[in-house]
Amino acid sequence: MHGLGWRHSVTTGLLVALLLSGTAGAQENRQADPAAAPADNSNKVVVIPDALTLRSIFDEAVKLFADEKTSNEPGEKRKESRERADLIAQQQMAAAAERMIFLTWIQICVGIVGSLFLVGTLATSVQATRAAVKAANIAERHLIASERPWIRFEARPASDLTFHDFGGTMMAQILFQNVGSGTAQRVRFESGEVSFFTDDIAGEIDKWAAERLQAYDQTDWRGGTVFPNEIQSTDIGLRIDKKWLDHAVFDPETPSRKAVTAVFVISATYTSILGGPPFQTIIALCLMQNTPDQRMRSVFVDVDEKRPRVPADQMVFSTYPGTYKAA
Repeated sequence: MHGLGWRHSVTTGLLVALLLSGTAGAQENRQADPAAAPADNSNKVVVIPDALTLRSIFDEAVKLFADEKTSNEPGEKRKESRERADLIAQQQMAAAAERMIFLTWIQICVGIVGSLFLVGTLATSVQATRAAVKAANIAERHLIASERPWIRFEARPASDLTFHDFGGTMMAQILFQNVGSGTAQRVRFESGEVSFFTDDIAGEIDKWAAERLQAYDQTDWRGGTVFPNEIQSTDIGLRIDKKWLDHAVFDPETPSRKAVTAVFVISATYTSILGGPPFQTIIALCLMQNTPDQRMRSVFVDVDEKRPRVPADQMVFSTYPGTYKAA
Protein backbone atom coordinates (compact mmCIF):
# COMPACT_ATOMS: atom_id res chain seq x y z
CA MET A 1 0.00 0.00 0.00
CA HIS A 2 2.79 2.37 0.93
CA GLY A 3 4.73 1.40 -2.25
CA LEU A 4 1.82 2.35 -4.57
CA GLY A 5 1.36 5.67 -2.82
CA TRP A 6 5.00 6.50 -3.24
CA ARG A 7 4.95 5.71 -7.00
CA HIS A 8 1.76 7.67 -7.42
CA SER A 9 3.18 10.72 -5.79
CA VAL A 10 6.41 10.63 -7.80
CA THR A 11 4.54 10.15 -11.09
CA THR A 12 2.15 12.99 -10.33
CA GLY A 13 5.05 15.27 -9.48
CA LEU A 14 6.86 14.48 -12.69
CA LEU A 15 3.81 15.10 -14.85
CA VAL A 16 3.10 18.38 -13.20
CA ALA A 17 6.66 19.44 -13.65
CA LEU A 18 6.63 18.49 -17.38
CA LEU A 19 3.41 20.37 -18.02
CA LEU A 20 4.65 23.45 -16.32
CA SER A 21 7.92 23.31 -18.21
CA GLY A 22 6.20 22.86 -21.58
CA THR A 23 3.79 25.74 -21.01
CA ALA A 24 6.58 27.99 -19.96
CA GLY A 25 8.61 27.15 -23.15
CA ALA A 26 5.68 27.86 -25.48
CA GLN A 27 5.00 31.18 -23.88
CA GLU A 28 8.64 32.18 -24.31
CA ASN A 29 8.54 31.27 -28.06
CA ARG A 30 5.41 33.34 -28.67
CA GLN A 31 6.87 36.31 -26.88
CA ALA A 32 10.05 36.10 -28.92
CA ASP A 33 8.31 35.83 -32.37
CA PRO A 34 4.62 36.59 -32.25
CA ALA A 35 4.30 36.49 -36.03
CA ALA A 36 5.86 33.14 -36.37
CA ALA A 37 3.40 31.55 -34.02
CA PRO A 38 1.10 29.11 -35.86
CA ALA A 39 -2.63 29.73 -35.92
CA ASP A 40 -3.57 26.42 -34.25
CA ASN A 41 -2.18 24.63 -31.26
CA SER A 42 -2.01 21.17 -32.74
CA ASN A 43 1.70 21.27 -33.39
CA LYS A 44 2.93 22.48 -29.93
CA VAL A 45 6.46 21.60 -29.04
CA VAL A 46 7.04 20.17 -25.50
CA VAL A 47 10.35 21.06 -23.95
CA ILE A 48 11.94 18.29 -21.82
CA PRO A 49 13.64 19.65 -18.67
CA ASP A 50 17.27 18.92 -18.02
CA ALA A 51 18.67 16.44 -15.47
CA LEU A 52 19.17 18.98 -12.65
CA THR A 53 15.60 20.13 -12.89
CA LEU A 54 14.35 16.57 -12.84
CA ARG A 55 16.47 15.85 -9.72
CA SER A 56 14.94 18.77 -7.88
CA ILE A 57 11.48 17.69 -8.87
CA PHE A 58 12.18 14.15 -7.66
CA ASP A 59 13.47 15.34 -4.24
CA GLU A 60 10.39 17.50 -3.83
CA ALA A 61 8.16 14.54 -4.61
CA VAL A 62 9.96 12.36 -2.03
CA LYS A 63 9.52 15.09 0.60
CA LEU A 64 5.84 15.38 -0.18
CA PHE A 65 5.47 11.62 0.14
CA ALA A 66 7.22 11.60 3.57
CA ASP A 67 4.96 14.39 4.83
CA GLU A 68 1.95 12.58 3.50
CA LYS A 69 3.06 9.34 5.18
CA THR A 70 3.55 11.09 8.51
CA SER A 71 0.22 12.86 8.26
CA ASN A 72 -1.53 9.63 7.30
CA GLU A 73 -0.04 7.57 10.25
CA PRO A 74 -2.83 6.33 12.51
CA GLY A 75 -3.32 8.21 15.85
CA GLU A 76 -3.12 5.02 18.02
CA LYS A 77 0.28 4.22 16.60
CA ARG A 78 1.62 7.68 17.47
CA LYS A 79 0.17 7.33 20.96
CA GLU A 80 1.88 3.96 21.30
CA SER A 81 5.19 5.50 20.24
CA ARG A 82 4.85 8.26 22.83
CA GLU A 83 3.95 5.77 25.56
CA ARG A 84 6.93 3.61 24.60
CA ALA A 85 9.19 6.64 24.86
CA ASP A 86 7.67 7.57 28.25
CA LEU A 87 8.14 4.01 29.47
CA ILE A 88 11.78 4.03 28.45
CA ALA A 89 12.28 7.35 30.24
CA GLN A 90 10.58 6.01 33.39
CA GLN A 91 12.70 2.87 33.32
CA GLN A 92 15.84 4.97 33.04
CA MET A 93 14.72 7.14 35.97
CA ALA A 94 13.87 4.05 38.03
CA ALA A 95 17.28 2.57 37.28
CA ALA A 96 18.93 5.84 38.33
CA ALA A 97 16.86 5.91 41.54
CA GLU A 98 17.87 2.31 42.32
CA ARG A 99 21.51 3.23 41.83
CA MET A 100 21.07 6.21 44.20
CA ILE A 101 19.38 3.97 46.80
CA PHE A 102 22.21 1.46 46.52
CA LEU A 103 24.79 4.20 47.01
CA THR A 104 22.81 5.54 49.97
CA TRP A 105 22.79 2.11 51.63
CA ILE A 106 26.52 1.84 51.09
CA GLN A 107 26.99 5.21 52.80
CA ILE A 108 24.75 4.11 55.68
CA CYS A 109 26.71 0.88 56.13
CA VAL A 110 29.99 2.78 56.07
CA GLY A 111 28.59 5.20 58.65
CA ILE A 112 27.45 2.34 60.90
CA VAL A 113 30.84 0.66 60.70
CA GLY A 114 32.53 3.97 61.49
CA SER A 115 30.21 4.57 64.44
CA LEU A 116 30.87 1.08 65.81
CA PHE A 117 34.58 1.61 65.45
CA LEU A 118 34.29 4.94 67.28
CA VAL A 119 32.22 3.37 70.06
CA GLY A 120 34.74 0.58 70.39
CA THR A 121 37.57 3.09 70.57
CA LEU A 122 35.76 5.09 73.24
CA ALA A 123 34.97 1.95 75.23
CA THR A 124 38.61 0.91 75.06
CA SER A 125 39.67 4.37 76.18
CA VAL A 126 37.22 4.31 79.10
CA GLN A 127 38.45 0.88 80.17
CA ALA A 128 42.04 2.01 79.92
CA THR A 129 41.25 5.13 81.96
CA ARG A 130 39.47 3.09 84.62
CA ALA A 131 42.33 0.63 84.77
CA ALA A 132 44.80 3.49 85.13
CA VAL A 133 42.72 5.10 87.90
CA LYS A 134 42.38 1.76 89.66
CA ALA A 135 46.10 1.13 89.41
CA ALA A 136 46.79 4.63 90.73
CA ASN A 137 44.43 4.08 93.67
CA ILE A 138 46.03 0.74 94.46
CA ALA A 139 49.47 2.31 94.31
CA GLU A 140 48.27 5.14 96.53
CA ARG A 141 46.82 2.70 99.06
CA HIS A 142 50.05 0.70 99.07
CA LEU A 143 52.01 3.90 99.55
CA ILE A 144 49.74 5.00 102.37
CA ALA A 145 49.91 1.56 103.97
CA SER A 146 53.68 1.50 103.75
CA GLU A 147 54.22 5.12 104.79
CA ARG A 148 51.29 5.79 107.11
CA PRO A 149 51.50 6.03 110.90
CA TRP A 150 49.89 3.41 113.16
CA ILE A 151 49.04 4.31 116.73
CA ARG A 152 48.62 1.42 119.12
CA PHE A 153 47.91 1.94 122.80
CA GLU A 154 46.87 0.35 126.05
CA ALA A 155 45.25 1.76 129.16
CA ARG A 156 45.64 1.21 132.90
CA PRO A 157 43.77 2.71 135.85
CA ALA A 158 45.55 5.84 137.04
CA SER A 159 43.22 6.89 139.90
CA ASP A 160 40.49 5.58 142.17
CA LEU A 161 36.97 5.20 140.85
CA THR A 162 34.85 7.65 142.84
CA PHE A 163 31.06 7.94 142.66
CA HIS A 164 29.33 11.30 142.94
CA ASP A 165 25.74 12.41 142.59
CA PHE A 166 26.09 12.41 138.78
CA GLY A 167 28.04 9.18 138.49
CA GLY A 168 31.51 7.77 138.76
CA THR A 169 34.82 9.21 137.53
CA MET A 170 38.34 7.99 137.28
CA MET A 171 41.55 8.62 135.34
CA ALA A 172 43.31 6.25 132.99
CA GLN A 173 46.87 6.34 131.77
CA ILE A 174 47.33 5.77 128.02
CA LEU A 175 50.59 4.32 126.78
CA PHE A 176 50.77 4.61 123.00
CA GLN A 177 53.35 3.95 120.33
CA ASN A 178 53.61 4.75 116.61
CA VAL A 179 54.30 1.37 115.03
CA GLY A 180 53.94 2.67 111.48
CA SER A 181 56.51 4.01 109.02
CA GLY A 182 55.19 7.56 108.86
CA THR A 183 55.04 10.31 111.40
CA ALA A 184 51.69 10.90 113.13
CA GLN A 185 50.47 14.38 113.92
CA ARG A 186 47.39 15.99 115.46
CA VAL A 187 47.03 12.99 117.79
CA ARG A 188 43.84 13.22 119.82
CA PHE A 189 42.51 10.80 122.47
CA GLU A 190 38.85 10.68 123.45
CA SER A 191 36.84 8.44 125.74
CA GLY A 192 33.23 7.36 126.07
CA GLU A 193 31.02 4.76 127.67
CA VAL A 194 28.68 2.20 126.15
CA SER A 195 26.13 0.02 127.80
CA PHE A 196 27.34 -3.43 128.69
CA PHE A 197 23.78 -4.70 128.58
CA THR A 198 23.06 -3.73 125.00
CA ASP A 199 22.52 -6.43 122.39
CA ASP A 200 25.04 -4.88 119.96
CA ILE A 201 28.07 -3.56 121.78
CA ALA A 202 30.17 -3.58 118.61
CA GLY A 203 27.52 -1.52 116.76
CA GLU A 204 27.39 1.02 119.59
CA ILE A 205 31.18 1.30 119.54
CA ASP A 206 31.23 1.85 115.75
CA LYS A 207 28.55 4.54 116.04
CA TRP A 208 30.44 6.35 118.77
CA ALA A 209 33.74 6.15 116.86
CA ALA A 210 32.12 7.54 113.68
CA GLU A 211 30.82 10.53 115.62
CA ARG A 212 34.26 11.19 117.06
CA LEU A 213 35.87 10.95 113.63
CA GLN A 214 33.36 13.40 112.14
CA ALA A 215 33.90 15.86 114.98
CA TYR A 216 37.68 15.56 114.59
CA ASP A 217 37.46 16.26 110.86
CA GLN A 218 35.40 19.42 111.51
CA THR A 219 37.78 20.95 114.06
CA ASP A 220 41.32 22.23 113.80
CA TRP A 221 42.80 19.98 116.45
CA ARG A 222 46.45 20.69 117.07
CA GLY A 223 47.56 17.65 119.01
CA GLY A 224 51.01 16.30 119.42
CA THR A 225 53.35 14.61 116.96
CA VAL A 226 54.55 11.04 117.31
CA PHE A 227 57.48 9.80 115.26
CA PRO A 228 57.86 6.19 114.13
CA ASN A 229 58.58 3.76 117.00
CA GLU A 230 58.23 6.58 119.50
CA ILE A 231 56.41 5.77 122.77
CA GLN A 232 54.46 8.38 124.67
CA SER A 233 51.90 8.49 127.46
CA THR A 234 48.97 10.65 128.43
CA ASP A 235 46.10 10.66 130.94
CA ILE A 236 42.44 10.64 130.01
CA GLY A 237 39.33 10.91 132.13
CA LEU A 238 36.68 8.19 132.23
CA ARG A 239 33.09 8.55 133.41
CA ILE A 240 30.48 6.01 134.48
CA ASP A 241 26.82 6.97 134.37
CA LYS A 242 25.09 6.85 137.77
CA LYS A 243 22.35 4.62 136.39
CA TRP A 244 24.79 1.70 136.25
CA LEU A 245 25.33 2.09 139.98
CA ASP A 246 21.58 2.40 140.65
CA HIS A 247 20.82 -0.73 138.67
CA ALA A 248 23.81 -2.69 139.87
CA VAL A 249 23.30 -6.03 141.55
CA PHE A 250 24.07 -6.41 145.24
CA ASP A 251 26.69 -8.89 146.28
CA PRO A 252 24.95 -11.80 148.05
CA GLU A 253 27.86 -12.22 150.46
CA THR A 254 28.15 -8.53 151.33
CA PRO A 255 24.76 -6.74 151.10
CA SER A 256 26.37 -3.30 151.18
CA ARG A 257 28.34 -3.95 147.98
CA LYS A 258 27.15 -3.71 144.38
CA ALA A 259 28.77 -5.22 141.32
CA VAL A 260 29.17 -2.42 138.75
CA THR A 261 29.86 -3.28 135.12
CA ALA A 262 31.31 -0.65 132.77
CA VAL A 263 32.59 -0.66 129.20
CA PHE A 264 34.73 2.28 128.12
CA VAL A 265 35.67 3.22 124.58
CA ILE A 266 38.91 5.07 123.88
CA SER A 267 39.86 6.35 120.45
CA ALA A 268 43.05 7.78 119.03
CA THR A 269 42.54 9.96 115.95
CA TYR A 270 45.49 11.28 113.98
CA THR A 271 46.77 12.19 110.54
CA SER A 272 49.92 11.56 108.58
CA ILE A 273 52.49 14.28 108.30
CA LEU A 274 52.20 13.79 104.51
CA GLY A 275 48.52 14.79 104.65
CA GLY A 276 45.45 12.85 103.63
CA PRO A 277 42.37 11.74 105.56
CA PRO A 278 42.53 11.07 109.30
CA PHE A 279 43.19 7.64 110.79
CA GLN A 280 41.58 6.18 113.89
CA THR A 281 42.43 3.48 116.40
CA ILE A 282 39.67 2.29 118.72
CA ILE A 283 39.79 0.10 121.78
CA ALA A 284 36.99 -1.00 124.13
CA LEU A 285 37.92 -1.73 127.73
CA CYS A 286 35.98 -3.55 130.40
CA LEU A 287 36.54 -2.35 133.93
CA MET A 288 37.17 -5.43 136.01
CA GLN A 289 37.97 -6.30 139.60
CA ASN A 290 41.66 -6.99 140.04
CA THR A 291 41.39 -10.52 141.30
CA PRO A 292 43.58 -13.51 140.57
CA ASP A 293 41.01 -15.24 138.39
CA GLN A 294 39.42 -12.04 136.87
CA ARG A 295 36.37 -14.04 135.91
CA MET A 296 33.86 -11.31 136.70
CA ARG A 297 33.55 -8.26 134.44
CA SER A 298 32.51 -6.08 137.36
CA VAL A 299 33.96 -3.99 140.16
CA PHE A 300 32.44 -4.01 143.63
CA VAL A 301 31.37 -0.71 145.20
CA ASP A 302 30.41 -0.24 148.84
CA VAL A 303 27.24 1.85 148.53
CA ASP A 304 27.07 2.52 152.30
CA GLU A 305 30.00 4.90 152.01
CA LYS A 306 29.29 8.61 151.57
CA ARG A 307 31.39 8.58 148.43
CA PRO A 308 31.72 5.04 147.19
CA ARG A 309 35.21 4.44 146.04
CA VAL A 310 37.17 1.68 144.33
CA PRO A 311 40.95 1.90 144.72
CA ALA A 312 42.99 1.92 141.55
CA ASP A 313 45.01 -1.12 142.57
CA GLN A 314 41.78 -3.14 142.78
CA MET A 315 40.83 -2.43 139.15
CA VAL A 316 42.15 -3.51 135.78
CA PHE A 317 41.17 -2.96 132.16
CA SER A 318 40.51 -5.85 129.84
CA THR A 319 40.18 -5.39 126.12
CA TYR A 320 36.69 -6.22 124.98
CA PRO A 321 36.92 -9.13 122.51
CA GLY A 322 36.94 -8.12 118.85
CA THR A 323 36.77 -4.37 119.40
CA TYR A 324 40.38 -3.34 118.80
CA LYS A 325 40.28 -1.57 115.43
CA ALA A 326 42.65 0.55 113.45
CA ALA A 327 41.61 2.37 110.29
